[in-house]
Amino acid sequence: MKKQMICITGNIAVGKTEVAKIVANKLGFELYKASTSFRELARQKNMSLVEFSRYVDKNPDIDKQVEFNTQAKVKNSNKIVIDARLGFYIAPKAFKVYMTSTLDVASKRLFEASKTRGKEEKYESVEEARDAILAREESEKERYLELYDVDIHDLSNYDYVIDTSDLTPDEASNRIIEEYGKWEGR
Repeated sequence: MKKQMICITGNIAVGKTEVAKIVANKLGFELYKASTSFRELARQKNMSLVEFSRYVDKNPDIDKQVEFNTQAKVKNSNKIVIDARLGFYIAPKAFKVYMTSTLDVASKRLFEASKTRGKEEKYESVEEARDAILAREESEKERYLELYDVDIHDLSNYDYVIDTSDLTPDEASNRIIEEYGKWEGR
């Protein structure tokens, strides 16, 4: 049986998780979110995601364990949507999607989402959310370059790039599914 895989990654607070859920549901694929274990570890350490990212900078075994778990999931699944920063790297034969939006839109989304998220991701203002996005993006970029020699923001790593600034999660998922169909039929 041919593996059917879609990897979704991108900037912080662009709607990756929501879109990945919708895509998986519409296609009848399994969903794997690497961020779940990362967030849980931050909670266990009683750290914000920014603090935990800085902690992981000095403790690369955490990243390696998250990626090992993702690799194991990919290996044992035939129809899967992977919501993971390094999904494109772990599953190079998958349809690789990069989601982006403007920093203003992402900051507003993260601030609104923080109202319902755990203490590891609470922000008092849009500006604080913006600062967190920039800090995490920089931390991850440096860490992945050092650990894996890959730039997660290099768009040449992806089959499809989508700007979600003016899209609903349903609109974004429909476009991804359409592009995935074209990619599968190539």
